[in-house]
Amino acid sequence: MFPYATLDDVEALLGESMDAPTQGMATYLLRMAGNLMRAKVATIDARIAAYDASTTPPTGLDPQSAADINAGMVVRVLRNPDLVTAETIGPSSATYSKLSGQLTITPDEVLILVGPAKRPTVGTMRLEPALAPKFRPFGRPGPVFDRPRRDW
Repeated sequence: MFPYATLDDVEALLGESMDAPTQGMATYLLRMAGNLMRAKVATIDARIAAYDASTTPPTGLDPQSAADINAGMVVRVLRNPDLVTAETIGPSSATYSKLSGQLTITPDEVLILVGPAKRPTVGTMRLEPALAPKFRPFGRPGPVFDRPRRDW
């Protein structure tokens, strides 16, 4: 499958141009990152196809957002291939992530790809306290009505 970003997007995010071997690796990583995005969010291509910026709020997924996430995943690997999470220069100490050199997608990026959660709709429910007396219109003595009469 195709990646969502291009090498130009990766270079713009890196802030520098890449040499030929790095471009080859970035191309491969872009394709892998696109496949990982599709694996995490199966409806991503349909959401991009349904993008409509003319509505408020926009519907679907902005293709540029998908490209930014795709390029960001690749840049994380290119900048820090060993995924060093902590480093001390003094007596030489380093802490590495468990996912050394692998593409990762953050939970925030998944939320962007999935889109806003739909709130469940709730119908109206009529509640009546268990120990409350039944309704008596205008406090009159007499029969108890379950609902007010409309002919008064």
